[in-house]
Amino acid sequence: MTPRIAAELQGSGFDAVSIGVQSFQHRILRHLQRPTTAAVNRRAVALAREQFACVDVDLIFDVAYDGPLALLDDLEQAFAFGVDQVSTYPLMRFGYTPFGKARHERRAEHRLLRRASDLAASRGYHRTRSGPSPATARPGTPPLPGPTTWGSAPVPPLTPVTCSP
Repeated sequence: MTPRIAAELQGSGFDAVSIGVQSFQHRILRHLQRPTTAAVNRRAVALAREQFACVDVDLIFDVAYDGPLALLDDLEQAFAFGVDQVSTYPLMRFGYTPFGKARHERRAEHRLLRRASDLAASRGYHRTRSGPSPATARPGTPPLPGPTTWGSAPVPPLTPVTCSP
C-alpha cells in the first residue's frame, strides 16, 4: 500500500481494504518468503488506517516453525494500529511447496487460537468467524483450517479490496 495506490483505490470507490501483511516480524517474513519488510508492512497499515473506513490485516502463522508468541506479537501490533479486523490463517504445508510437507498440528493451532482469542478480547475485539462453513465440506470430512477473524465492531456494508503491502 502506497499513497498512490491508496488514492487510486479511493478514486475507484473503495472504502475498505484487506492487507496481506502476513507478519510484522522480519524473521517470519523471510521464512514465508514474502517480498516485503516489517517496516513496509507497518507503513502500509498506518496509511490504510488514515485513508479507509475499514481495514483488515491478514496474518499467517506456522505452528511447526514458530512458537505461539510470534502470532500473539503480530496480533498485538495489529490491534495497536486500531484496525477494524484481523484475519489469521494457518500456513498449509504441502510437499510441492518450498515449506515441505508436515503433519497438520490441529491441537497446537487450536491452543494458539484460544490464546489469540483471549488476547483479542482483552483489546476489545471479538471473534467473528472461524474457518470455512461446515456446509462446504463433504460429510465426514473435517473442515480444512481457514481464517479466524476478530473484529472490533460490526462492519457496515463497504466496498472492499484486497491488496499486498
